[in-house]
This record gives sequence, structure tokens and C-alpha cells, in this order.
Amino acid sequence: MITASTVAPRRRFVRPLFCLFLTLLAHLIARPTLAQAPYYAPTGPAHIISAGELHTCALSSYGKITCWGANDSNQAHSGLPEFFNEVSAGGYHTCAVSYRWQVVCWGDNTYGQVGSANGVHIGVYTQVSTGGYHTCALKVDGSVACWGFDQWQQAGQHVGPYTQVSAGGIHTCGLTPDGAVECWGNNDYGQAGNHPGPYTLVSAGGSHTCALTPGGSVECWGNDDAGQVGGANGVHPGPYTQVSAGGTHTCALTTLRTVVCWGDNANDQSGTRSGPYSQIDAGVYHTCGLKPSGAVECWGATESDFGQAADQPGPYGPFRTSLVTEQISAGHAHSCALRQDGTAVCWGSEASQPGNRFGPYIEVSAGYAHACARTTSRAVHCWGQNAIGQVEDHYGPYIQVSAGREHTCALTPSGAIDCWGDNSRSQAGRRNGPYIAVSAGDFHTCALTPIKAVDCWGENNWSQAGYHPGPYRMVSAGSDHTCAITRNATADCWGRNDEGQADDQSNSYDYISAGGHHTCGMTQLGKIECWGRNDEGQAGPTTDADGQVSAGGYHTCRLSPFLSPSAGAVFCYGLNDAGQAEEPEGIFGTYVPETTLTSTPPPVTNDSNPSFSFISPDPAATFECSLDVDYWFVPCTSPKVYTDVPPGTHRFMVRAISVEGARSNPESFEWDIGTIGPIFVTLSGRAPESGISLLVDPGTYSFVATWGSAGSANGQLQQPHDLALDGAGHVFVTDTANDRLQKFDLYGNYQGQWGSTGSGPGQFNAPQGVAVARDGRVYVGDSHNHRIQRFSNKGIYQLAWGRFGYGAGEFHTPEGLAIAPDGSVYVADTRNHRIQKFSSEGMFILAFGWDVVAGGGLGFETCRPANSCQPGSVGDGDGQFSQPVDVAVDLTGTVFVLDAGNNRVQKFDGQGHYLSDWGIPGSRPGQFNAPSGITTDASGGVYVTDSLNFRVQKFDSASRPLAQWGAPGSGDGQFSHARGLAVDDRGRVLVSDVDNNRIQVFTPDSAFVLHGDDGRQLDLPPGVHRISELLPAGWVVSDIHCDGGYPVYEATVVTIRPDRGDTPTHCTFSNRPAGLIHVPMVTTSAAANR
Repeated sequence: MITASTVAPRRRFVRPLFCLFLTLLAHLIARPTLAQAPYYAPTGPAHIISAGELHTCALSSYGKITCWGANDSNQAHSGLPEFFNEVSAGGYHTCAVSYRWQVVCWGDNTYGQVGSANGVHIGVYTQVSTGGYHTCALKVDGSVACWGFDQWQQAGQHVGPYTQVSAGGIHTCGLTPDGAVECWGNNDYGQAGNHPGPYTLVSAGGSHTCALTPGGSVECWGNDDAGQVGGANGVHPGPYTQVSAGGTHTCALTTLRTVVCWGDNANDQSGTRSGPYSQIDAGVYHTCGLKPSGAVECWGATESDFGQAADQPGPYGPFRTSLVTEQISAGHAHSCALRQDGTAVCWGSEASQPGNRFGPYIEVSAGYAHACARTTSRAVHCWGQNAIGQVEDHYGPYIQVSAGREHTCALTPSGAIDCWGDNSRSQAGRRNGPYIAVSAGDFHTCALTPIKAVDCWGENNWSQAGYHPGPYRMVSAGSDHTCAITRNATADCWGRNDEGQADDQSNSYDYISAGGHHTCGMTQLGKIECWGRNDEGQAGPTTDADGQVSAGGYHTCRLSPFLSPSAGAVFCYGLNDAGQAEEPEGIFGTYVPETTLTSTPPPVTNDSNPSFSFISPDPAATFECSLDVDYWFVPCTSPKVYTDVPPGTHRFMVRAISVEGARSNPESFEWDIGTIGPIFVTLSGRAPESGISLLVDPGTYSFVATWGSAGSANGQLQQPHDLALDGAGHVFVTDTANDRLQKFDLYGNYQGQWGSTGSGPGQFNAPQGVAVARDGRVYVGDSHNHRIQRFSNKGIYQLAWGRFGYGAGEFHTPEGLAIAPDGSVYVADTRNHRIQKFSSEGMFILAFGWDVVAGGGLGFETCRPANSCQPGSVGDGDGQFSQPVDVAVDLTGTVFVLDAGNNRVQKFDGQGHYLSDWGIPGSRPGQFNAPSGITTDASGGVYVTDSLNFRVQKFDSASRPLAQWGAPGSGDGQFSHARGLAVDDRGRVLVSDVDNNRIQVFTPDSAFVLHGDDGRQLDLPPGVHRISELLPAGWVVSDIHCDGGYPVYEATVVTIRPDRGDTPTHCTFSNRPAGLIHVPMVTTSAAANR
């Protein structure tokens, strides 16, 4: 974002960048962790193109920066030895956020806008914005750090929190989490100040500011001497998806991906452009737009015409997605392609059953003698040779399909992979993952993990399988070799290479396909290149055309992209003995945007006016919705609200539509509306003296209380990270930034404290985890002193163990800890990527974290005192960790580890043996974004604070999602970095809200405990209710019998789904003492409606 050039005296000079290169290599070694910090996800897309005053910069899809234009202060230097996430061109300097989340700046440093002599700013930054002579960067905790020219206080440090920052000429603006705009610096024209909004994007120009509203209109304020504010009182209705304020003009991107500019046009930098564009940026004298092809198109003139407005072919763009939807596929002796209407057309060998299949399908994959296609309902349908079951249909849902030689694999939305057919080399079967892409070869299968590693299994006689850390962007499994596209877009191949098919390639590729004995790729310059065996012409000459390419057994096919001159045409070459290289007539393939539902009604409700919200990653996409009729879609916008919907079971569907008219798979949701009466739960009969209770929990939670405020007085908190309960109803809170532990009752009344800053006995340095044993003793993770301390329940220091290091009993920033039923202590040794287990006296028992060095070698799952224990290896395999931040142990001794860097929960037995895991990156139920705390309850429930999704999730012990609650903010029930949590004996959940400096308390809606002798009858609201038996020691479940309703019995939990109507549901809860015959104990009745 850029600024007027007259805001400060100008002194030009050239600074060599040798010291910058050397410093980059020295400082950019380890990417800092994001696990401990408060998180504020940056708003809006990363800056891929940036127009400065007299230069322009763009970021390639593999993270490299190219700049052009004026370079008198080295501001347009390119070729830095690092990968970057975004770039910002200022007056006469440039800054970028590196892949390691550091800010790197170069160019003119007259006013300190580059910063230190080397330009490297160590920290965890998510966004950077360069002004005329100052720079501002957004940190992961939501604060803004600015440096450089500060005559009008446009720089400096700002606590925020903010989700976006924009540096203008001599002012700066930040966007808050609730959508308000706060600006500081020069305000001569009213360009600064506070604006409540709400807004979704802000852009600070030379002496004016513009912001985008949630409805797509643009509002501008400040200097309007050139019409750069424009509109009626600065309002431009749009609808727009992005706005960029330049020096004295403004540009906005419409929903149709055209550009509209207003204000100064003396250099032709304004006006209207037809595009299409995916991003725009307005400089001082010129404007640039990023086209969907990755080319940069600029217009306008310059002060002395340094070439900053020259078009660049690119391609530039964000890091490309790894999941490829195949619309053309070459098999061994046949080929398949998708038409625009979803018909799968196959030709070639009769064994593969060629012909047309009408679907509609959205993806097709050709194997050796069979083919499979994915339907719009995300099922997989296959045809052709079926000797070993590779052609069986599977109903999914699946998000990708890949046909191998005699097996087929499909990727589920949860990241698991299902394979069927030939499994003679272990190439098929089920893989839990999580994975984000799959490719089936002849006798091996490969998949891409969320951390961009390639994991292959099956036959490995040519070393075509195995684990390859990458990072990679795409993988393709061929006959006996595998190829992948690296982060910097080169081709990396391994396996059989007797004909050059596995040669590494140094060109830059967007797509790759490994065939029988050859490999093909589409370069980023729009060329198709093949290498390897070419006896049938299948590797052909380099083709000056882009599009999706597929390498088959002895032939190759490619599909021309939708916007090319030969749009949708299929071209094949190579062996044609079965007609597999024929070229069918017609138009094939299209771009299909994705659709995601973000909010829905409850599954069971009385509300007849349901509302649905949805999004698409394509900002230009429009939507169609359908209610109860699968084939009747009408245009709609989010949120979609229906009125007076009658009682019954209903189905809502929504799909995105691209600018070209391609429609996505519909996302759907089913729910019940009806006259649903209350559920009456009663207990009759007398419980034994020890008592049997029922916990009734509908699975939803409501805010009930909060306590704490920022400060250091008694009862005040400063970044409370964790909390724990004892059996007497006391709450212990690690008051992290105050280096103390505070004690409260369950209502938040202050009871006492202990601790001070230091490293002596009873002192703390950033205490984080806390746990209370059954005997009331309190254990504290003294994180930055790298030790565990134990106290009496009243705060009397008892002992400590641990020091900084990597061996047994040593720690590197321990965070969470938990006490097992037998009194042993588990510690999340976060930066050593492992879990350590100790006795209550601090004696080391074992450690786990897959590759712990034990006995002098690698590969041991656990490490015991006789071994030489070292840190666990960072990874996403079973039992491996990446920043384990917390640990919990349930009443059975099962250990749950919050593997934050992998966005998952892993489950172990008490000896550190891996059992299972769940979770992948995302925002849907069961998915995580920087989880930070975990605990369990008496009935086996598992609770996780999902920090960057600003919520708490609840699961059963089998990892099934049960409930979720929370939203970003500082209001009741909202979070700004939820971290620690605990559950009391009434089912109430206490959560430490770190950056709001408080504890919040939630209760299950209408949750209560019924005791066998109280005879009460209580009403439950409509919904799905879970009834858990809380059995005393020595008692076991006999059975639960219901004669109506929809109960589901699992372990000690029965779920009753209400019925529509007035017919009561009667359930008898039967228990018996262990070892005795059946003895009925408790009866409940439930009258409800589905």
C-alpha cells in the first residue's frame, strides 16, 4: 500500500544487500512456534502483488519475490534466499513476511523504515504493511509494531488487538476483531480517528482511508481533493470484495472480478478495467491487478517512468492447493475425461468398458483396466475389469478418488483414506491419516499430509514408497516410481528410473503426473513437458500449451484450460493400439468453486424461521440454495433465512457458482422442526446407600458467570493460562504474567495466592500448567524455569524437579500437566516434542514421542530410565508430536495428548503406547485450529479449547463430537485465546480466557444430577439429551431398556432423541453390584417429540 511522496524530506542512496543475505541465512534458521501465543488470524488475503511509489513487487506461488521498477535504494531487489508468505512495497523500501513468520525489509532506511541494519525483525508476524517512510507489522497476538518515520505518531507500538494493519502516507489504521477501524497519526484531513464499522478490510492511502463493509460496500474518509474519497459521503455501494487506497486515488474489486477506480487519473492510474482479477493494489502513480492466470497487469504512468507499471507474465499467486480434482485421466490402455455437464466419457480398451456415463460426476480417474468417478453427492462409482474388487462402488462421502492398477483409493473429508481391491502388497486398506491428497499407483499408494510430507505404502522394490518429508505441494504415484512438486515448484521423483522417468526436474511446475515409464508436468510458464520412456511418442516434444495433463501406460492426454483458445479440448499422443490416444470431440472440464456451510439451526428445533450461513474461497462466486427439492436451486446470498417452514424433517442445500458458470457439489444439512414438548425425567425406586445418580446433559452449553480483570491485585489476572479443581471446590489458576498461583472458590471469590518472580523454591517464571492430585497437592508447570513444583493445598512449597535440557527429567518449556488415578504425573514437554511421566515424588518413569533416542539408537516408542532419553522427533506420524501443549488423563488411566502443531488429539495407554487419534486442521466439528488445552470429565467426556476457532469442543471417549460453544470477542461466552479448562462434579466447565484476563464458567443447558432417592421430576427443553450413569465404586451397568423414542446406548451414556407428538418414552436404568445378578435400580420416563 502506498502513499504520497511529499510527506518527508527525501534522501536517496544505494545500500548493498550483502549483509542482508548473510543475516538472513544466520537468523532464519528455525520457524518460531505459534503454540503459546494469543492468536488473531489476519483478515483478508495475503498481499500477492503490491504497488509502491515507483516500484512493484509480486509473490510467486512457491513463495519467491520478484520486484520491478525504480531500484535506486535497492527497494526492487529480487532473489532473496528465503520463502515468503506476503509482500508489501512502500515509498522506497519493501518488506515481506517470511515463511518463518519473521518480517524482512530492504531498501531505503533513511528514517528507520527498514529497521535494523540487516532488515530482519525476529518475532511471530502474520502481516506487514509499508507506508511512505514507515512500516507496520501485525503480530500473532494481535498487537501492531511499527518503525520508521514517526513525526505524527504514525508508527510506535499498539496493543490492539487487531486482525489487519495498513500503513498509509503519514497515518496508520488497524482493524479490530469486532470490525472497527482504529487509525493513528496525521489527521489533517480526517483520514485517521476511530470508525465503529463493522468492516472486513481497511486500506490507508496517502491522506485518505477506505474500508470494506460486510455487505460489500466501500466507505472512504479523509482528503478528497482529487476525488479519492468520492461517492455520496464517501460511500460506494458496490458490491465489492476488496478495496485499495493509493496516493490520491482508490480502486475496488467487484464481485464480477472487474476493477473500478476513482480519484486522481492524471497518469491513467484510475478508470475501469474488465479483468478478470483476483487481487488489486493501488500505488501512487499506478495500479496493478493479479489475474486468475497468475499474470500481473498494471496501468498508469510514473514520475519518471521507471517501469513499475510494466505487465509481468508471472505466474504469481498464493501457495497452490494440494488437492487436484482430475477432469482428464490416462489409464493403461484407455482414457477418460469429464464433460461440462458431468458426463464421464471414456475411450480405448474394451476391457475397461468405454463409453459415456452420465453421472453427473465431478472427478474421474482411469486405472489399469478400470475407471472410477466421484459423483456430485461425493460417492465413488467405478466400472471396468473387477477381478479383485477394485470396481466396487463406495458411498463415502469422499473429496478425491484415484484409481491404481487393481485397487482404488478415496479421500474422506476427515482426512482418512479408504482403498479397496488388490491388497497383495499392502497398498490398499484403511489409513486414518490425516491426509489432504491421495494417488494410487500400480502396487503402491501415496498421500500428502497436512504438513506437506509425502507418505507412501505398498510395494517398495524400487524404493517408490516410504516417507518423504518435503515439503511438497502435490504427489503422483506411477507404475514403479513416484513424483512430487516441491515447495519451490521443482519436480522431485524417486523409485524406478531405468528410462529416466524418475529424473528430478529443475523447471517450475504447477501439475505433475507419473505414468507407466514416463512422467509429465505442466510448467508455470504454460508448457507441457514429459520425460522418460518415449518409444511410442508418449513423452513427446515440449508442448507450448497448458492445462491438466495425465500420463498413462504408454500414452499421454491433456485437457486445455477453460480460458484458453482451445478451451475444453482433449489432446492425446502415444500408443494408440486400443484407441486410447484418440481425441474425442466436445468441450471437457471446468473450474468448480467449493462451498462451506458455516452456521445452521440445531438438529432439533421449534424455530420455523431457520437461518443458514455459507462461504466459498472464491470471492467472485455466487450461490444457489434449495429447500427440500434436490433439483430446484434458486439464487441466494448468505445468510439465507426461510420463514414459516412447516413441522417435519427438512433438507437445505447450497452450492457455489463460478464466474464461468461452473457449479460446486451442494453442501447439505438436515434438521427437524416440530411441536416438540418438554421431556419429563423422573426417578423412582430407592438407590442403595452408596447412591446411584444420573447426569442429564443435552449437549449444549451456556455462559453463566465470569470473574477476573486485568491487573496484579488480589483476584486480578494477567494472562491466566491454566486452572484446576480440587475435591473441595477450590479453583487454582496460573496467573502467568504475574508469576503466581491464585486460589478461588467455584464462584470466583478470592481465597489466596502464592509465588513471586524468580527461580528459587516457590517462585515462578511464566507458570503455565497446573494440576491437583486426589490428596489435594498442587503441581505447577514452571514453564520458563523448565521445572515442575509441588505445593500443599495451602501453598506450602514441598519439592521441585527438572531443569533445562533434553535428557530424562529435563524440560524445554513444559506447559500442560495432568495427574493419573494412581498419582503419577504426566508433563507435556512442549519444545522437546514429547510427554514425560513421573512418580508423585518426581522420579522419572518414562517418556514417549516416537523417535526418542533410547539405548543409543532411534526408533523406540518409549524411553525409560536405563535409556539415553532425548527429545522426540517432530512429525505427524502415530505417536509423534509437534508442540504438544497439554495432556489429560481420564479415570481409566488413558492419556490424551493435545498435539497442537498437528491440530489433533492423540490417545495413549499409561505406558505410552499409541492407541488412536482424531482431528485435522479446519473449523468444522472435530477439526482444530491451534488447540491449546484439554481435560476430561467423570463420564469419559473430552474437552478441548480450540483457540483460533475461538471455541470449546466436547467429545466422547471415542472421539465423536458432542458439543461446541464460543465466538471471538470479549463479551460473555466469547474468547480471545481460550486455553486451560476444568470440569466440576456438576458438569460445569471453567475456561481460562487468556487475553481477556478472566475465567469463564459454562453449564450444560438444563444439565442436572438426579439422585435415586430424591423423587424429583424435571422438565428438559427440546433437543438431544444425554443421560450418563454416575455409578459408585463396586457397581456396574446391567442394561438400559426403552420402549419408545430414539435412545442410543453407549457405555454409560444413553442418548434420547425427542419424538414429535405426545407419546412418552419410558426408560428403565438397571444396575447391579459387580459380580451379582441383575438388580433393577432406577426408572425414568421421558415424554418428548422428535
